[in-house]
Amino acid sequence: MRRTLMLLAATLLVPAAADAQTIRGTVVEDGTRQPIHGAVVELRLEDGTRFATAQSNEQGMFLLSVRRAGTYTLHLAHIAYTSVNSEAFSLRQDESVQMELRLARTTI
Repeated sequence: MRRTLMLLAATLLVPAAADAQTIRGTVVEDGTRQPIHGAVVELRLEDGTRFATAQSNEQGMFLLSVRRAGTYTLHLAHIAYTSVNSEAFSLRQDESVQMELRLARTTI
């Protein structure tokens, strides 16, 4: 199974509130692209420290508001799926990023 976190549709630059960065996204099941409710999305600093956390809703959507630009990774977890970490990405001042994140089902 694929254990990589796919960041699709790359980055869309959308005006955001002054001095704020946002990460909006949808968590879906790899293969079926069905939304995953209750996935925990953690934004982490380069050293692995948790910086912000969100949980996906019934439509698999989440929103993270970030107070400072920087380089981050995402950690994605759900009890029925294999946890994954993204590659590092940069978030610039006043940038809004849109992502689709995929999780593969955990096999027992």
